[in-house]
Amino acid sequence: MADIAYPWLESYWLQFQSMGARVPQALLIYGRPGLGKSTLGMLYALLTMGHHPGFFTCTVKDEESISIDQIRTLQAHVQQTVTIGSHKVVLINPIERLNRYAANALLKLLEEPPSGTYFIVISHAQTMILPTLMSRLIKMPIVVTDRSVAMTWLKNQNIAEEDALLAL
Repeated sequence: MADIAYPWLESYWLQFQSMGARVPQALLIYGRPGLGKSTLGMLYALLTMGHHPGFFTCTVKDEESISIDQIRTLQAHVQQTVTIGSHKVVLINPIERLNRYAANALLKLLEEPPSGTYFIVISHAQTMILPTLMSRLIKMPIVVTDRSVAMTWLKNQNIAEEDALLAL
């Protein structure tokens, strides 16, 4: 088993591992910020891909949006034939930062995905995702089900108790 940084993600990781060949073509991992969704998405991508070169990320920093140019680059990437391995995995983080044109381009790609291509999308605010995109995604909400485990982990990270309570 991979070393999961956040103990509340272990059950999700086990769920991914149990999927085997039933990997969803487009998976939405969503929940509040700070729960480790990006970490889980990367681990899932590695599980799906192994260590093959068919991995592509589409991310933004700060207040930027994901542009149509980034999605066009993504489209070119997934249309290429993979020389090693049989899968291509795309990680988009966060999907709600797609601008309108990028969202429409991604929708077309999700409607007719190239064979062997898997999409993992991360969201901190799934209500901001276009309904047409949402309809193409298998949804996996990330929640902390055992607050005591999370509190123990936060305390071990030297987070003050009052800050830990706010985080949960």
